[in-house]
Amino acid sequence: MAESREVAYGEWPSPITAADVAAAHGSMTWAAQPDGAVWWIQSDPADGGRLALYRAGAPDEAVRLTPLGSNVRNRVHEYGGLPWCAVPGASVPSSFCYTEWTDGRIRLVEGGVARPITPAPDRDGGFRYAELQVVGDEVWALREHHYGDAPTDVVRDYVAIPLDGAAADDPDAVHELGASGHHFLAGLRVSPDGARAAWLGWSHPHMSWGSAELVVADLVDGGFQNPRTLAGGVREGRPDVAVCQLEWDADGTILYLGDENGWWNLRRLDPASGEQTPVLEVEQEIGGALWRPGQRWFAPLGDGRFGVLAADRPGILDPVAGAIEPIAGLDELGLDHWTSTITAHEGRLAAVGHGPAHLPAVVAVETRGEASGRIAVFGTLPALPLIGADASTTLDPEWLPVPEHRWFDAADGVRVPAHVYPPTNPGAHGPAGERPPYVVHIHGGPTGTNGVSLDLEIAYFTSRGVGVVAPEYGGSTGYGRAWRDRLNEQWGVVDLADAETVARGLVAAGEADPGRLVIRGGSAGGFTSARAMTAPSSFAVGLVSYPVIDLIAWMEGENHDLESQYLVSIVGPLPEEVERYRDRSPSEHPAEAHGPVLVLQGLDDRICLAVTTERFVAGLAGSGQPHHYVGYEGEQHGFRKSETVEHAIATEFAFLVRAFELDPVSAEPLGLDEIADVAGLPAVRETRAEAVA
Repeated sequence: MAESREVAYGEWPSPITAADVAAAHGSMTWAAQPDGAVWWIQSDPADGGRLALYRAGAPDEAVRLTPLGSNVRNRVHEYGGLPWCAVPGASVPSSFCYTEWTDGRIRLVEGGVARPITPAPDRDGGFRYAELQVVGDEVWALREHHYGDAPTDVVRDYVAIPLDGAAADDPDAVHELGASGHHFLAGLRVSPDGARAAWLGWSHPHMSWGSAELVVADLVDGGFQNPRTLAGGVREGRPDVAVCQLEWDADGTILYLGDENGWWNLRRLDPASGEQTPVLEVEQEIGGALWRPGQRWFAPLGDGRFGVLAADRPGILDPVAGAIEPIAGLDELGLDHWTSTITAHEGRLAAVGHGPAHLPAVVAVETRGEASGRIAVFGTLPALPLIGADASTTLDPEWLPVPEHRWFDAADGVRVPAHVYPPTNPGAHGPAGERPPYVVHIHGGPTGTNGVSLDLEIAYFTSRGVGVVAPEYGGSTGYGRAWRDRLNEQWGVVDLADAETVARGLVAAGEADPGRLVIRGGSAGGFTSARAMTAPSSFAVGLVSYPVIDLIAWMEGENHDLESQYLVSIVGPLPEEVERYRDRSPSEHPAEAHGPVLVLQGLDDRICLAVTTERFVAGLAGSGQPHHYVGYEGEQHGFRKSETVEHAIATEFAFLVRAFELDPVSAEPLGLDEIADVAGLPAVRETRAEAVA
């Protein structure tokens, strides 16, 4: 490595290109062990970002089960839910069912041959399925039926679908099971004796993390009877309780994650008496926001212990010892954070693991017998051919920022947690007395969290001398119910204030340039970023992607069903608080923008509509505010195509180059010709059709 030389912050030479960011943009999720092998879903940027199903009977023996062009996804809740299940006992080994994105139908795959087993939808997206599981000779699934033109014209139920394909041409062969007592459903499980079923449900205007209920019903004649709520929900005389996962234990009791004590902890429920007891009470979050049906944060190991994710870190919960023990060896591998699809099979835990210096990988840990503690990697994303990376997914750590979890003090005494990623480059350092620009990255949700994983989007900035900090603002998960509830009726206030607290804390510590603070985010993070630029704040530049931008439109029809009443809890009821909605909506205040704003939008987004974003852009243009807009044809909520990801990150950095008048040393074109001098930036509109060719 060459000796470090002095270079202005933001101008450091970096070998990490936008193409590298796109290459690392693949994802892995939905791991399970239905037959002793490990199965998972993996994206393929080279196949247009489509998702494929993989199976590995042993480490490094992964086989792709779905062909190029197929897409193992669904649009349940718009964000998608668990899209596949194995078919145990099938005459053809490794048979499975999956939801195909293109038409929404469930396909049964036997011997590599796929055939639909659900009827064709009566309209685009009319039938959507998730949480598939085989029960006898049927597939049971969560079904959404979108019956009208409005995004809220939808009903949900669990349904039974014959595996023999009888329903492919006969919609009447699909049997509703009778779980339609709530607007939203998730987590269906059948008891070991087949006599009962349990699931989670919640209804407007609540969200799952506010008051999801645990419902138990009797299984009679292939349907649910006598449903009763036994945990969670809204009740007079006690705080609201949210349940985010349930599992049946072998003895017929139910294990579930509920926040009765202010933290998502593991509890046991007797369905006969309704009695609830804690398995272990800790001030740690074993659970998270249930955005996607099928998420799992704990798995019984069959010996009285449980694999759990405590703040996304895997561990073994031992009720006898009264503790959660971390799993040794995962930190050395860089895979000590796991996604919420933890699964167990005969004492082996598996999930998708990741870390700040490691791309996602499917990892398994033995927890019993002589093999206890053995760790194996079953699948990885393709290796990245850059900065000296070898055949593994671990990059040269010298180029990767090491995140530091820190707390920042606000004037009112609130302490705000954040992950700080300092500028990191082995070949460059900043001049004495100069402080770097800092990007304050706002996570989406807003009920969500920042993952701690190798993110080349972050490294793209930090390797060029631009710091990144990711606040866990009020409303974030992982810090208990009270922290989550700080956002109640305060979205657009608390999130922005906490972002300010973190940014000013870095400035006060001498780590960030007060004149070069950037706010960046997508979706709900895009809202906070746009609001920061249209309300008084310390931020000089806004990088806004597929944002929530018009709160009233979001509530009055320009929104999908899951979040159509989300704002009742985090902004307030309408029409009572209409002025609050107007005051906080960036769409109402484009003329008040106090710095340049970059807006990136997927034109096929069904969650944050392009038409709404473009009204905001038109407002910026009409008031002469410096901005740049890119609409990506064929992209949805969050960018998937490698061409889009590459263009987007390069455009973001190029925008900062213009805004801060930087002169970076770069081995790649930054697209600066597309972006005028933002000191007096004329309206620029660009549609990237070529990004989705």
